[in-house]
Amino acid sequence: MSPSMRNKMLTAIRWALGSLFCASGYIKALDPVGMSVYVEKYLAAYSLEILLPYALYFAIALAVVEVVIGEMFFIGVLQRYAASAAMIFLSIFTIITLLSATILPIGDCGCFGDALHFTPWGTFLKNVVLLPMAIVLWCTAPKERFRLIVGLGFIVALPLAISIYSVRHLPIIDFMPYKESVNLRDKIAAERQAVRDAETHIVICRHPETGEVREFLAEDDGWYEWDLVDTRVERGSVEQQFADFRLYDASGSDCSEMLLERTERTAWLCIRDDKLLDAKRKDAISRLREQYSDDNILILTSANRDMLQSMFGLDSYSVDAMTLRSMIRSDVGVIVVEDGVIVDKLSFRDI
Repeated sequence: MSPSMRNKMLTAIRWALGSLFCASGYIKALDPVGMSVYVEKYLAAYSLEILLPYALYFAIALAVVEVVIGEMFFIGVLQRYAASAAMIFLSIFTIITLLSATILPIGDCGCFGDALHFTPWGTFLKNVVLLPMAIVLWCTAPKERFRLIVGLGFIVALPLAISIYSVRHLPIIDFMPYKESVNLRDKIAAERQAVRDAETHIVICRHPETGEVREFLAEDDGWYEWDLVDTRVERGSVEQQFADFRLYDASGSDCSEMLLERTERTAWLCIRDDKLLDAKRKDAISRLREQYSDDNILILTSANRDMLQSMFGLDSYSVDAMTLRSMIRSDVGVIVVEDGVIVDKLSFRDI
């Protein structure tokens, strides 16, 4: 291979690795709270629950490290160090994803957060392809002493600043289904109808004379002269984004469809954990009550609904904790809904 062709090949590998590491890192930085959910899954799977309180910090650290590695590939400095870091990174996650695909099924690895989903096998194959590329760069990179480079501080500061902003406020880009301008009422109604359309109703019957047992589709006419023995429902595969969107009142009734039918502008006050209601968050709730009448504020919580309803005197509904975290990343935040459409989302700091 000619030196020119060799250099072009190495540049292509360097840019490919740089692009993937930067994309992965910046996506994590845009939504570190969402990434922390994936980190928590892995910590729990490996019985490292003691580290769960630090999941958010791990998520931010992953974002910063990936961006630094990617930018070093792009800039073309400290290539041997960048390749070494990439090799270590890819080796660790190749083993983890192989375990996830075999003996410790966890699901999506979260490499690209909620922006792009991979199966464990897909992630494993991706790493298997990328790891030799990092090895090639390590073998061909010139040896050089480590030195601080101009701009390294900026490279670290940018993803760190994006992560901190996203934690303190809301993600700059919302990758979740509950983003602004989404018509929740129409989307949820369409999804639930699709689930019903994918159902197949089976009746199990016995012939009154021969005793033969046979299965029929419920809509068929042939089973009417048979004796009904049992029924069952076979559910088809339908991709669902809002399967767990259920809002339960004190009696345990699902009020989600009723609440989505409201046409007036309503503030959904989302409180993930009542133990986090410090003075700042309570002040934010007070400011919200100055903007909306109490009839147009609903509390959605995965904590103690009755306690919150008693504390604030507002209609309160229980929602699944993971669903609430998908709806809004802030531990206390507001989703403004008008005529079934999400028109605004705010962290408590921005109320």
